Amino acid sequence: MHRLYMFLLLFSLTFLVSCIPPKKIIEDLGIVTAIGFDLDEDEKELIRGTTVIYQFNPQETNTSQIITSEGLTVREVRNQANKKSMHYVVPGHLNVIIFGQQIAEKGIGPYLDALARNAEIPNTYHITMSLQPANELLNASNYEDAANVGAYLNRLLMNAVDNEIIIGSRQFEFFKLFFESGQDPTIPLLHINNDKVEIAGIALLQDDRYVGYVDVTDAFYMRLLKEQFEAGELTVQLPTEPFESYLSSYAKDHLDHFNLSIHQIESDSTIKLIDQDALTFKAEVDFRGKLLELSMPLELEDSDVISQIEREIEKILEEKLIEIITMTKEKNTDPFGFGKLYDSTVRGKELTTEEWRELYPNIEIDFDFNVKITRYGTVD
Repeated sequence: MHRLYMFLLLFSLTFLVSCIPPKKIIEDLGIVTAIGFDLDEDEKELIRGTTVIYQFNPQETNTSQIITSEGLTVREVRNQANKKSMHYVVPGHLNVIIFGQQIAEKGIGPYLDALARNAEIPNTYHITMSLQPANELLNASNYEDAANVGAYLNRLLMNAVDNEIIIGSRQFEFFKLFFESGQDPTIPLLHINNDKVEIAGIALLQDDRYVGYVDVTDAFYMRLLKEQFEAGELTVQLPTEPFESYLSSYAKDHLDHFNLSIHQIESDSTIKLIDQDALTFKAEVDFRGKLLELSMPLELEDSDVISQIEREIEKILEEKLIEIITMTKEKNTDPFGFGKLYDSTVRGKELTTEEWRELYPNIEIDFDFNVKITRYGTVD
């Protein structure tokens, strides 16, 4: 009986030990920091994946590798990447995904869904796209002092979001909008310039398909209606004509516009549906900022000058927002969430995406801006 107990004990211990997954030594791992997806140039059914992996080596400061692999699915792309590396590729530290234009035009949803089903991948990675092949961006060699291009892209995007330059699109943020009717997600648009990846603007999606973009210089206006500013910056050109009575004779004769920079911008926006039959919305925008720099001398102590500056800025804000909203209506994508507001205001059955696609091109927006400029900086 004693021998039987000993046998059962040893068998149980052996069984339990065999259930423990083998340890992965960090030096043997290829840690994925960024992935790019393109359609294969020859066979459009194939996905071409570009994987940036980091290898931990205490004796070296920068050990990274870029692997290009192909497959019919995201899983096959990863398996093919494993065959091209002496390290076991693991995606647990994925920071950024880049979709090339062709694959983004077809729809990025299936690829994101495949990644979301992998429990190893966190839901905090940035979703981005490029009008150039993602492979080209991830092979850029100028990534400053970052360990690799994946780490550089993560810092680039985090810095742009923190400084209120663009609207962020991490995986959890993207899916929140993707699964709601009445608002389309947006993602940062990247491009390569002098072998260095930069932010080019905001990509507009219809559901999960790329349909257009807003240039980075106009991303401010889009963000103004979507989110609050806490410390934003804006540079605009104002016409000299409304300020002629405050200008020198030289400025009147030689200048038709001047540049103005505002910083520490704080803003709030409120959108209301004011006529559900006419699909008319009203957007009220409060804009407060400090005048930092002027390219032309003006008597800023004169309250009339400041009031005129505020009125001219209000005109620019309205013109830019009308231009952007008109473009989104033409593309039939609603990044501002007018559909969500319509659905929550109008009683009745729940609004479907298809129904809002029919309504959105017909909406009208009335704007009410309240711009206040305080504290004055330098004059060039």
